[in-house]
Amino acid sequence: MATITAGYHSSAEVNRNTLNRNLSKAAGHLESLATGKAQVSAAAKAIGNKLDSISKVLEAAKTNAIQGNAVLSVAQGGLNEIVELLGQAKALATQSISGALDDTARGLLQKEFNALLKQINNIAGQTRWNGVGILDGGLRSVVEAGTVAGSTSVLVAPPANTLDQTTDAITGFAEGTVQSTAVSGSPGAYNVTVKVVNQAGTQTFAATNFAEGNNVTMTLTNATTGATIAVNCAATPTAITDASSFKVALDTMFGTNSGGTPVRLVSPSAAFANGMASGSIKAGPSTAAGTYGVSHAANGTTLSLTDGVNVWTENVTAGAQKVLFKNGVSVDLTSSFALATANTMVKFTVSTAGKIDLEFQTAETEKDLLSTSIEEVTTAKLGIGFVSIDTASNAKIAEPLLDSAVTTVNGIMATLQAQKNQLDSTASNLGVAIENTRSAKATFLDADVAKEMTDFTVSSILGQISNAMVVQTMQQHRELVRLAQS
Repeated sequence: MATITAGYHSSAEVNRNTLNRNLSKAAGHLESLATGKAQVSAAAKAIGNKLDSISKVLEAAKTNAIQGNAVLSVAQGGLNEIVELLGQAKALATQSISGALDDTARGLLQKEFNALLKQINNIAGQTRWNGVGILDGGLRSVVEAGTVAGSTSVLVAPPANTLDQTTDAITGFAEGTVQSTAVSGSPGAYNVTVKVVNQAGTQTFAATNFAEGNNVTMTLTNATTGATIAVNCAATPTAITDASSFKVALDTMFGTNSGGTPVRLVSPSAAFANGMASGSIKAGPSTAAGTYGVSHAANGTTLSLTDGVNVWTENVTAGAQKVLFKNGVSVDLTSSFALATANTMVKFTVSTAGKIDLEFQTAETEKDLLSTSIEEVTTAKLGIGFVSIDTASNAKIAEPLLDSAVTTVNGIMATLQAQKNQLDSTASNLGVAIENTRSAKATFLDADVAKEMTDFTVSSILGQISNAMVVQTMQQHRELVRLAQS
């Protein structure tokens, strides 16, 4: 009896194990159907996971290419507007050359011309991606001039008995190149104007009712900044007989005569003092490139900044503080700053990188980079920051410079279009690579739905059969025990 019972128990255990195996297989196939992942070996899983990682990196690289294309599209939009404005400026310059206009009409054209140049700079500064300018040349760097005496480059000797070339001097900010002179009036009451240009534009220095005389100093003053240029008469200025001879003397000395080399004026610059230290001046992304001077008058309550054309002022108090000007320049003053003490003008130059460099990873390794540069397109960088059309002669100078600016911007646009095409091609190629990589990964990790469904059905049926055999075996065992006991 014991032997028979043991036999039934052994048979039932075999059927039960078979049942568990089939149920386990059915559960595995059901999990594969639910998750979409196949049951694979460790090696196959490792290969599949690596392919999955590569596909994700390629997807990110494709996103990079698409976003890079969008950045360049934004830049192109700004450049299109700038080309249109340059065309309008060129038309104004051409109109100014017409002999049918007088200088009053040209002055009106100049106002419109200035507005166009300003708008070009506005677009260059306001064309941004994620808040960062992409046409303005990037972050600004500041170079301090150090202590510099106010002087000029080598002057040309003027006609005899007119001016003394060795006794001129500059106070305040008069940085730039002499552009033109003008003289009106008569002996003893001359009105003199000298125009100086730098990256910011034109500075006008004037003297009225000047009476020439032996070693008499003529002080030309910039009404905006208060800067002065002093010019002395010769010991015997007998050759200055009228406005025309006075202008000849000025043009010769400053190199603004026909065939001359215009003189460059150098503004004075003092050492850092009174709470202002080297490295304390910073320039923000909105600061225009150029040379600046910052100063503070004794017992004054403002700090002043100028580029020779514009003047910015900010209120200050004694002690440590950060002074931020509206053009993006900031000055850090230390605790030793005193209102009663003057800060003689400190000169510094703001420059830019001239371009924005961008890199996009376009494949699965960090070495797979597509580099692009977007050139600065401000009027200063395009070489038209100084031009004017207020006279026919100035308009003739402006025309080729505007043509060159248009050529430059069109060249930048052509380069960006080529890079956009490259990014388009890269994104398309990455799409194919992603699809193929995912297909390869699927052969290792993804479930074959048809096979898994078939195997699940077979395992389920075998499980049902095994369960029936277990039940039948246990029932026969109970019948045998009942017979043996009766």
